Amino acid sequence: SKHPGRLSCESRSRMTSPGYNANHPSVKRILREAREFQCEKDSDIIAAPLEDELFEWHFTMRGAPDSEFEGGIYHGRILLPMEYPLKPPDIIMLTPSGRFRPGKKICLSNSSYHPENWQPAWSIRTALVALRGFMPTDANGAVGSMNLSKEKRIELAQKSLDWNCETCKSCNRTALPEVERKAEAEEDEEISSPALSDSDTTSDTTNEEPMSAPITREPEVEAQAEPQVRQRQQPAQADENARELPQQREMNEIPPAVAAVMNGQVQPRVVQVSPVKLNIFLGFLLSLLVFLVARRYLF
Repeated sequence: SKHPGRLSCESRSRMTSPGYNANHPSVKRILREAREFQCEKDSDIIAAPLEDELFEWHFTMRGAPDSEFEGGIYHGRILLPMEYPLKPPDIIMLTPSGRFRPGKKICLSNSSYHPENWQPAWSIRTALVALRGFMPTDANGAVGSMNLSKEKRIELAQKSLDWNCETCKSCNRTALPEVERKAEAEEDEEISSPALSDSDTTSDTTNEEPMSAPITREPEVEAQAEPQVRQRQQPAQADENARELPQQREMNEIPPAVAAVMNGQVQPRVVQVSPVKLNIFLGFLLSLLVFLVARRYLF
């Protein structure tokens, strides 16, 4: 059998053999999750179905960090129902951990013990991530759980590296080699790069040139530079003024009752009359009207 998490082309052909209906929703879902596990390079959790049983998966995962399970590698089984993902799976831990009973179904909120909590959107990866985070918690008498001492769990975590699965022939020590190789590469890099000694730092400081006296003529240089900048700006300002003159001439040629607009069109300008002049004009009209009426009746 192939290693869990590393699906070969041969295993894919067997999974789509006449024993399984490739058009069945459960089979489609399981095959899709298997491809996702194969494509995603996760160094903490790997899982894959057995070559001869699509609904039985084997998984390998690292112990939770910052806990007594850190450094350990644990192997287990996942039994999927025929109605998956409408119904939750069974999760069984095979590697002794001091937290779960080997070979017994584990009672979790996302396992078959609590189908009322299961969501079809959850996946095998979701269940394994929850299992990994659930390990450092107290057992509290849950089904499939046990509560050994912290020292015993640390001891079992060290021994878990030498544990092998008889069914899929997986070895925990070589199941997740990515992180181990990365750690070895970091150690080799630290060894190959020597630390900086005190003699190196002292030699660098002795080779530095002494600081020169402060320059006191910097203000004079700045004072001399200002006229040059101003002289250079004067031609630019003259050019801008020369460009503005034709525009002003064109504006003066436009009649006062017409205003120019940016798009070349013209608009009539509204002439506003001051209130004082308007009052004088109205008073004059009223006086004229009174004079005409008086003239009609008196003369």
